[in-house]
Amino acid sequence: MPFLDRDMLDVTMLLDPEFKLRKAGEKTQFIEKWLLRAAFDTPDEPYLPADVLWRQKEQFSDGAANPNPNTLTLTLTLTLTLTPYPYL
Repeated sequence: MPFLDRDMLDVTMLLDPEFKLRKAGEKTQFIEKWLLRAAFDTPDEPYLPADVLWRQKEQFSDGAANPNPNTLTLTLTLTLTLTPYPYL
């Protein structure tokens, strides 16, 4: 888990708080982890395509699936329907 890495935490704690704040009116105002994304925004030798790097985050259960109904709801319904144990 890179965000639990001790060195990553140390560097993050040393950052100027201005870099961690949401800036109303800026183009990055609604982008989560924009500073981390900006660090990987290297147009000459990109790590990721720009549309992937700057895309909006999706809920984990809905990101790759049809959001109506979502994967979590389908899994829970199927589990409760097929489970022979009354305590589940």
